[in-house]
Amino acid sequence: MYTVSVCRRASGKGWRAVARYKDEDGWHNTTKSLRDARNKAEAIRMARDWEIELNGSSAATGPVVAYVADYIDRKAALHSIQPSTATDYRKSLNGWRPYLDGLDLRDLAPRMLADALQDMMLGSSPTTVLKRYVLLKSVLDSAVMVGDLAKNPLDSVPRPRKAPQQQNPVVGEELERLKSLLPSLRLSPWVVGVHLCLFAGLRSEEACGLKVSDIDLDARVGWVRRAIACSNGHSYVAPTKNKRTRDFPICEVLADVLGRWTDGAPSWAWVLTRGERMPTGRSIGDRWSSFCELTELRGRDGRKPTLHDLRHTFATQCVAAGMDVKTLQSILGHSSAAMTLDIYASPDASAKAAASELIGNAI
Repeated sequence: MYTVSVCRRASGKGWRAVARYKDEDGWHNTTKSLRDARNKAEAIRMARDWEIELNGSSAATGPVVAYVADYIDRKAALHSIQPSTATDYRKSLNGWRPYLDGLDLRDLAPRMLADALQDMMLGSSPTTVLKRYVLLKSVLDSAVMVGDLAKNPLDSVPRPRKAPQQQNPVVGEELERLKSLLPSLRLSPWVVGVHLCLFAGLRSEEACGLKVSDIDLDARVGWVRRAIACSNGHSYVAPTKNKRTRDFPICEVLADVLGRWTDGAPSWAWVLTRGERMPTGRSIGDRWSSFCELTELRGRDGRKPTLHDLRHTFATQCVAAGMDVKTLQSILGHSSAAMTLDIYASPDASAKAAASELIGNAI
């Protein structure tokens, strides 16, 4: 099967199509110049026609489920999405199957899709339904661009609202208790991972992606350059969430832990395993969950905190201590300061009380 993508010609002028296919000798590419394309939209339509010609048929003539599956497969084959994203897309497609099985692409209608999404809300979380909507919207937008559809039927269907983000940071006495318990634990991959999430605000997959060469204890700084993701039980190196490298400060507590843990480890080693074996967020999360059960540690909402809640704990404490939003945004790796404000404004009651006193003194 051929999967075709569009890119600029080497000269920078005009477009060309690249067909990727696999045989017994591995993957191969063949190209075709799209000299007559006046813009990218026309180039994509011409590339789609060439793909149909190469494969002998069009997915648009079959069921819509097959069309969506073909879209996901092509994205995965061209490496334009991560394996974990392809897995999530296929899960979303499975959620659509009861409503789309037996339907052709051109059978889709706004009212039918709106009713399907409304029905999904009865048995699935708003976040899950939103993911299904986003997948199908992207597929149908692509179908319009290549000429398989005249109009996207989801354009007139309201986007499902995302569920409010439920944060559960560890605060107050529970945070003090956690900080008193951590020094008594023998250093191990999961304990070091917990320190990186709590004292540097790293995501668990970013903590797993750290190498010894990413840590400069003399300068008290570290760099997030990659993450470790998991798909179908297999771990692999992935780009960071925003596909950008960022640095983070290393406080005294974290510097002491990292210094003792990585002492003598080679620069190429993963920080958490101190060797070639790739660490995984799931293994760290499982050990952390067991620790919370054993100590009955609870977050602000009274629930057992997750590893990601430790990142929220870090950010909440930074805001309460008066750190400016732009600095916190940079440390956390958010795409904008507005996102940081949306998530961490008014973090806890003590911060509000301090703000009240500040306002009273200012007015």
